[in-house]
Amino acid sequence: MAKKPLLIFPRPEKADKTIGTPKFGGVLHFPSKEEQMKRFGSVITELDKVLSQKSLSLQQNISGTVPEMVLVLEIAGTINNFFNAVKKTAGMEFLAEFESEIDHDDLFYQTDEKEKKLEKRLPAQLFLVMTNQKALKELKKYWDKYQKDGEYKHGTTKFRDLFKQLKDIRPYSIEDRLRDTGFKDYIIEQKKYSNENVKFEVEVFFREDYRRRQQALQEIKALLIKNKGKIVQGSETAISEIRYHAFIAEAPIEIFDDLSNNSNVTFLQCEQVIYLRPVGQIVADIPKIDKELADFKIKDVPLPKGEPVVAILDGLPLANHSYLKGRLTIDDPDNYNADYQAEERIHGTMMSSLIIHGELDDLTNQPLRNPVYVRPIMKPDEQNTFTKSRREIVPRGKLPIDIIHRAVKRMFEGEGDTSPVAAKVKIINLSVCDPVRPFHINISTWAKLLDWLSYKYQVLFIVSAGNYSEDITLKIDEIKFKALSENEKQKLIVESIVKTNPFRKILTPSESINSLTTGSSAFDKSSLPAHIGREGLLIYDHSLLTPYSRIGFGYKKSIKPDILMPGGRLPYKINISKTKNGSTQLTPQISGHPPGHRVAYPGLSGQLNKTIHSHGTSNSTALTTRLGAQLYDLLVDINKEIREELRIDESYFAVLIKALIVHGAHWGNSKTILNDILKTIDQIKATVRRNHITSYLGYGVVNPERILYCTEQRITLLGYGELEKENAHVYSLPLPYSLSKEKYWKRLTVTLAWISPLNMTSNKYRKSQLYFDSHSPSTLTKQIEIPLNLERTNVGYEISKKGTVQHDILEGEEADTFLENDVLKIKINCKEDAAGLKKEKTKYGLAVTLEVNENIQIPIYEEILQQIKQKIKIGS
Repeated sequence: MAKKPLLIFPRPEKADKTIGTPKFGGVLHFPSKEEQMKRFGSVITELDKVLSQKSLSLQQNISGTVPEMVLVLEIAGTINNFFNAVKKTAGMEFLAEFESEIDHDDLFYQTDEKEKKLEKRLPAQLFLVMTNQKALKELKKYWDKYQKDGEYKHGTTKFRDLFKQLKDIRPYSIEDRLRDTGFKDYIIEQKKYSNENVKFEVEVFFREDYRRRQQALQEIKALLIKNKGKIVQGSETAISEIRYHAFIAEAPIEIFDDLSNNSNVTFLQCEQVIYLRPVGQIVADIPKIDKELADFKIKDVPLPKGEPVVAILDGLPLANHSYLKGRLTIDDPDNYNADYQAEERIHGTMMSSLIIHGELDDLTNQPLRNPVYVRPIMKPDEQNTFTKSRREIVPRGKLPIDIIHRAVKRMFEGEGDTSPVAAKVKIINLSVCDPVRPFHINISTWAKLLDWLSYKYQVLFIVSAGNYSEDITLKIDEIKFKALSENEKQKLIVESIVKTNPFRKILTPSESINSLTTGSSAFDKSSLPAHIGREGLLIYDHSLLTPYSRIGFGYKKSIKPDILMPGGRLPYKINISKTKNGSTQLTPQISGHPPGHRVAYPGLSGQLNKTIHSHGTSNSTALTTRLGAQLYDLLVDINKEIREELRIDESYFAVLIKALIVHGAHWGNSKTILNDILKTIDQIKATVRRNHITSYLGYGVVNPERILYCTEQRITLLGYGELEKENAHVYSLPLPYSLSKEKYWKRLTVTLAWISPLNMTSNKYRKSQLYFDSHSPSTLTKQIEIPLNLERTNVGYEISKKGTVQHDILEGEEADTFLENDVLKIKINCKEDAAGLKKEKTKYGLAVTLEVNENIQIPIYEEILQQIKQKIKIGS
């Protein structure tokens, strides 16, 4: 089968955005005005007394502070751009806006098209605003206008909507500051180790004015000192672009004995604090090696040339390892090298090996053309006294957000007197995440940082979804479990994954919307040892996720993880001591020996020629980054073969790589396996089952061969550009006339990716929504004409538009009638999502593949190529 190059679309036509068909999402019902007056009249009028009591308590501890109070305004439904109304209110400052959900009741509920009450939770929003006495007087005026149907001044009518939809209004509490942070569990854990003092992250409500930020900092500092605590020197971080202000504090552990809302510890009640958390931590686990590993001979291959196009933020690798020597550009401005022993350079060595070489058992792999830039962000834990081997972690006393921000900024802008150190990088590998911070509803500051950096520098972050390393408990007798066939066992394991879904959520910062998030499929190219046998493996279908791969959704129910990539097969062993009462407990067996991906490893004493077999979503992420680097080379090669004026500007490489990686994704057999299991779960209706599958598989397992080259029966074309809101680009895919009027199986795959600008004050967050019109006949509008009779076979059309990648796979076998020189129109639209898009342009990448069965001798590649050449010739 001859390999052919990918092609570039002729330049698109400009057009206006398609006006979509409104979707009925149900009608929200709110209480009457009389009911709202009854519920909130006294609450609102008493708020000034609450503020006075808080102010008195604060003044007793810190004199001269300005009395302020954070209000939580919870509403059912949504109110867009409420922060604009707050700006118009004297003394009031908008702080944050969060996603939420509330239970339905007799006052707040939703109905369908037939006005039938729906028994489901309602979407909601939380607004946090800082108020003082002046602002509370204004709030009372708004309330009076609402009660009397009075006129609101320009820009403040959102308050009328707020009172109509108001579910709750209350001061921000200690419970709010600890919600979903893991702080309570962290304190319990620290008490077990008899620690007298504890370090923790304090995130402060971000204030636009620098002077007010400093006042807030001094207020918190004074309260800490009152409680014999302190701010860790050098830990304060403020990044205005993502509205982040935080530091690490240290205090006696006993001040956290009472973490209830009734606690009398004034520091916990401080109005300036939004969250108390364990210090965000990146941890690289140490593989359990039971004996010294064998040597593995390296192939004689040339060293890389040029500048790095891939960066790794990870632990420090063993740079002189025979597989890595001469292939890395290590930048260590903080001198983490001084804290490492050679044998401790584990995670960075393994990830560098996978990115450069792929899995070493695949002898067809070639190393990357360019060197790889490495910035260490972890080092061995100097306080680890519990094990002989020290884990690699983010240095204590430093916030991960600060380290990552400095590292990326140094790459593209330089630092101090240092010029940019890796300005050509297009892909940044982040095979690490916070092991104790699963994603809930609201996007984390870590994810916001990645999204902002991605847009600012037009770089693609590839992020690990995180590992789930717990045992698996099955409600089946051990003997019966051993007697199961491979298919029966696999089905039982997938059922277990589905049932434990809530405990397997993706880890921060993998919910980042501009990044690609990678989960793991159960595949590697190692030889399976005889002693593992069929009992040791649980998943056999390579299109399924592994039991250790974490599960989505992402922000606003977007598709996360985006893709699955091979993570290595992981054997499990029956845990005899915990297998009883008709159940079977399975424990993962991590030994460093096959199966898994063979990678470079320091060995037990820092040898330069040892390897190990490993697994995990870190591996999947590294292999995705490697594929991205190969796609970079592909784009460079395409540019070399075409006229200079038609070449792709490198500022589009990141979005094109993002589009191409997802373009190779497909569900395969896993769709049927998961669908059959989900059918048995009553809560998951048939209408949403396909969308629910995406939380386990994303868009599916990526097949690199589908995106690295074409064949005579499969052609891929690339488009790229930038759009302002309300504008569109229309691409024309020439249709091969040889397909007309005959029954052939055919598949159309369309993938669009972009990197969105962001609105940090809106819970919509994503400023730009790009999308292509549907090409499925069942969802066509009158504005769309399609000459092919195809049906969507992967995710639902609407859910695929929630993130920053849209991926459609459509198939059909019916005969299509079209004329010679007919084209398929692919329209890329841009609309504003969160406010503030204005004249900002959003870069996008587009990949479109049309294919027929390889055994059908129809030269669709050549037919389309000739038509494109003719169009380019006419247009030149």
